[in-house]
This record gives sequence, C-alpha cells and structure tokens, in this order.
Amino acid sequence: MFLKPWRFFLVVGTLTCCTALAAAQDGDHDRDDASPGFGLLSVAQGQILRVNLTDARPFDPGSTAAAMEVALLGADGQIINAGDGTPLRFVRTTLPGQTASVDFDASLVPGTDRGAVPVRPFIAAACPNGCNRDSLPTESFQSLELMEKASGRTIIAINPGTAFAILQGPGSIPPGPPIRSAFAAFSVIAGQTIRFNIVNIPPGPPIVPPDLACTHDQPAQVQVSFVDAEGNNIQVIEGTIVINDVTLTLVGPLQATLTVPACASASLDIDAASIPGTADGNVRIRPVIAAVCPNGCNRRWLPTIELVDSATKRTTALIMPASHQER
Repeated sequence: MFLKPWRFFLVVGTLTCCTALAAAQDGDHDRDDASPGFGLLSVAQGQILRVNLTDARPFDPGSTAAAMEVALLGADGQIINAGDGTPLRFVRTTLPGQTASVDFDASLVPGTDRGAVPVRPFIAAACPNGCNRDSLPTESFQSLELMEKASGRTIIAINPGTAFAILQGPGSIPPGPPIRSAFAAFSVIAGQTIRFNIVNIPPGPPIVPPDLACTHDQPAQVQVSFVDAEGNNIQVIEGTIVINDVTLTLVGPLQATLTVPACASASLDIDAASIPGTADGNVRIRPVIAAVCPNGCNRRWLPTIELVDSATKRTTALIMPASHQER
C-alpha cells in the first residue's frame, strides 16, 4: 500500500458510554458483551435530529414518572453549546406507555454553517451527580431520526446500534480467529463518500453526565479492510482516503489502521470513485474489522457507516453492523 499526504481533515470525538436506558436489569458494568448506543451521524444546516424515548412499562396506577436526560455530543465527546452558550441537553419525563422526544436543530451546532458536523446523542438517567442504569425503566426504547426541516420528512431512522468486542481477525496484528461481528454487504457508486465511524468504549462502568471525563488514557487500534462480493480485498489503482487528519492518495488494498484514543471516536472517509467499477454502476462492498491487540481486544466498539452525497455533503444512509451469535 502506497500513501501520499495531501491535505488535512479530522473527525475524532470523545465517547460517552453506551445508552443508559437499556440493560437496566444488569448491574455488572464490566462485561465485554454487547450493549446498545448511538454512534456518530453527520448533521447539516436545515436538518433536525430527533431523539424519541419510549417508556414501555406496563400501566400501573402507582407508577412514577421516569426522568431521562438527552445531551448532544460533538466530535470531541463534549456536550455541544449553542451560540449563546446554552448546553444542548434536556430532561424529559414519561409515564408508562408514553413517548417523549427531543429535537435538536442542526443550525444550533457550531460549524454546520460550513458543512456537515458529526454528532451523537447521549441518553442517561436525569438525577443529581449522575446515576447508574438501574434507575431507569427496565422497558425503555429509543430511536433516532434525521429530518429535513423544510419538508418535515424523516430521511434516516434508526434504533441504537450494538457495541461489541472486536476479536482478532486473520488480518489483525497479531493474527487471530475471525471476528464475531461485522457489517453486511452494501452497494456504492461514484458520487458517494463512504464514511466509516467507530467509537472506542473502554472497560469499566458507563460514563454519565454531568461527568464526561475519561478515566482511561490508553488508545487502541482497529484495522478496517474492504472486500468485494467474492470476499477478496478491494484493490485501488489510485484513490483518496481521509484518515487521522490527513487526506492520502491510496494505491493497493483498500484498508487502514485507525488509532482511536480512549473514550473517543474516529472516522475514515473513502471516495467511492476510488473503487473499481463504481464509474459504471454500483458495486457491492463489505467492511471487515479486526482488533490490533493487545489494547484493541480489551474494548467494545460501536461502528457505523454513512453514505454521503459527495456533492451536497449530506448523509443519505446510515448503516449499522450486523451481529451474530457464536455457536
């Protein structure tokens, strides 16, 4: 693989933990199994990001309201402040059977006047000094919508993704057994940008507002490769990728190693026109993720893929990883 530095771009943000609303029945916060949360999604001027919170507890005349805090985090993992300095964090209360929503106007997110900005919602119990997951309803569900403000139409709607441990793969360093979770195939065509986002969740209990400090200081690495419908590594004659703040010219296998700081996220942008065949029609591709150990194996990761229109810079699709149970 041959890389040439060209220009600079960075999408790195500090992670808060997985969505606190789920797994309320589990008191063990040190597990390495799957846990839900929202990954990065890019928003632009003229869009609304809506977070829906459904309280699915059975109705009981003696039920008390559940209070939930929703905050919008920037690429640095900190709560975003609007232009007047007001933090974009809100509290909503629900009774059993009710759904509450929080709308974030993208125009309040600094930087959207210049282009799309990566954000991720964080949901936790609303209580003084933070609290554990057990204070939330055991039957709570969340969804995320990206809407066009002018038309009111939802263009993307997702449930929380799954944060999972990425095991060593055949191409990892050092080599190991196949990973247990990955993306399914999807199709791309020239005129699109493939944006691979990944969030690094270190071991330990979840971090909840108002304390978003990260107590882990060791970065971890993951290796991302792209294969075709036959399972072969995609070979690039010459193209561009954006990784670690640098736009690079790429020749050879379409793969990269991302160094992700603890409690942080990173992104990799790939020009779909770099992939052979996309000039003539859509091409099926599939990302393969492997941990670079030892640190990469002692983490949970929350990856997402955005398909971005290269002309408008707007996200048109958000793809979540497919998980399967080992047998």
